Amino acid sequence: MIPEAVAPIDNAVSNEARPARKSRVGRWIYQVFMWVVLGILAYHFIDFKELWSIVSQASWSWVGAMLLASTLDRLSMAYKWCHLSKALDLKFPFREGVKGYYAASFLNYSLPTTLGGDFLRGEFMSRWVGNRQVSYAILAMEKVIGIISSLVVGAWGLSMVALMSTQPWMRAACYGLALASLLIMFGFIFSFRQSIHDLMSQIFLKIKFPKLANLSDKFFSSYRRFSQSKKILFQNFGLAMIENVFQMAIPLLAGFALGLHISPLLFFATIAITTLVRRLTILFDSWGVTEVVIVTLYSTAGLEPSRALAISLLTHAVMTFSILPGGPLLARIRLWVKET
Repeated sequence: MIPEAVAPIDNAVSNEARPARKSRVGRWIYQVFMWVVLGILAYHFIDFKELWSIVSQASWSWVGAMLLASTLDRLSMAYKWCHLSKALDLKFPFREGVKGYYAASFLNYSLPTTLGGDFLRGEFMSRWVGNRQVSYAILAMEKVIGIISSLVVGAWGLSMVALMSTQPWMRAACYGLALASLLIMFGFIFSFRQSIHDLMSQIFLKIKFPKLANLSDKFFSSYRRFSQSKKILFQNFGLAMIENVFQMAIPLLAGFALGLHISPLLFFATIAITTLVRRLTILFDSWGVTEVVIVTLYSTAGLEPSRALAISLLTHAVMTFSILPGGPLLARIRLWVKET
C-alpha cells in the first residue's frame, strides 16, 4: 500500500498542474531546442574520428562484449534504483527507471560532473512520488550504498595489489588504504542517527538558513525510514556489487581487445581501485581528472603508457556509445513536478 503522501501522480503530472505557458507550441519549441542542444553537445564532446581510430584497432568480438557489459551495467543500475524505492513502500516502475538512468547517463557524459544527472534523476522520480524530499532521500541512499560497495571492491583491489607487490612501501600503502576503506564503511551505521541529523539542522539555523534547516528535517525524516528496511538495504548492496562487476568488466574486456600484456588478475585488481577512485571523485567523474588518474594507475600496474591510454580511451568510447539512446530520452523528459 503506497502512502497518500507519496502516491504516484496520474500521468506523471495532471494537466492542471502544468503552467498555462507550457502550451502545445511551447512543448514543440522545447523539444526542437533540446535536439539542437544535444546535437551541439554530441559534436563538441564526442571525437568521432578518434573513436573510430581506436575501435578499428580492437577486436570486434571484444568490443561487442564491452557493449553488452555496458548495457547490463546500465540496466542493473536502473533496477537497483527502482528496488531501493521499495524501502519507502513505493513502486517506481523499472521501465521509467531505465529511461531516467539512460537520460541521466547521457547528461553526465555531456557535462564535467555527475551532479547534473543526479539532479535530473531526482526530479524525474519526483514526478512519480510527488515529493522531492523522498526522491532525493532515495537518491542519497543509492549513493551511500554505491560508495560502500566501491569501498569493498577497492579494499579487495588494494589487498590484491599489496599481495602481488614486491616493494614494502607499496604493500604498506595498499594495506593502509584498504583498512581505511573498510573503516569508512562503519560510518554508514551512524548515518541513521537522529542526533547527527538534528545537528545539521541546528547548524543551518545558526548560520541563518531556516529554509535549509526545514529541508534538512524533511530529507532526514525520509532517510531514517530506511533503517526499518534492513533486508532491502542488504539486497540493494548485493545489486550494487553486481553493478561493480559489470563496470569492472568493461575495461578488462578493453584490455583483451587491445592485447593485455600483464596478469589479468593484477589488471582486474587495478580496475577495482580505479572503480573506487571514480566513485569518490564524483565532482570530476567524466572525461578529465579521473581519466588521468586511471591511466596513471594502469601504467603503475605494468602497462605501457600508450596501451594504458588506449584502454582508457576505448573504455570511454564504448561507454559513451552505449548511452547514446539516452539522448532522445533526455529530449523528451519534462520535469514539471506537482509536489504533495
